[in-house]
Amino acid sequence: MSSHEPKWWLGEPLWDWILIIRGHQVGPDDPQITEAVARIDSLIGRLIDGLEKRGVFEDVTIIMVGDHGMYYTPMLAIRPPPSHAPSDFFAKMNEGLEPGKVENGKYLKVYLKEELPSRLHYAASGRIPPIIGLIEESFKGEQKRTKRQECGGAHGYDNAFFSHAYYFYWSWSSIRKGEEGAVF
Repeated sequence: MSSHEPKWWLGEPLWDWILIIRGHQVGPDDPQITEAVARIDSLIGRLIDGLEKRGVFEDVTIIMVGDHGMYYTPMLAIRPPPSHAPSDFFAKMNEGLEPGKVENGKYLKVYLKEELPSRLHYAASGRIPPIIGLIEESFKGEQKRTKRQECGGAHGYDNAFFSHAYYFYWSWSSIRKGEEGAVF
């Protein structure tokens, strides 16, 4: 990383881009990512210290969120051609994933959008394709067989895995203890 300063866009810091860009290049467990997280933690600490020194910390609500975790396997999204029904395509895929037909096929679970596990909370989204494949942790889907070895990271979306977790933090100044928001 050439600079320890956050990138800025429309006057807002994009601290997370440091992690995302490097995470894809070196993987989420690389020491460079640990260093980047420590720098971000330091920046957040400076913000909180500054608010406390000015006596306004209790008057400010701070909310920080992340939208996904990162580890070595992505989610596989499949959009069948308009001439094919997703359910027919889905049946053929599951038939092809039977033991002995596809190497490591047992590590991929394929779902129709409407049958996604409810814990994922995004089956109703228009951004989700009609067929979704969820890959087990530490596996990656490839279109072609390759001998290439990759160590980079990829986004993870399955909240069954800790490595896919995202963060949600808030300061307590305007949010009462026990108050709950909607699942998102």
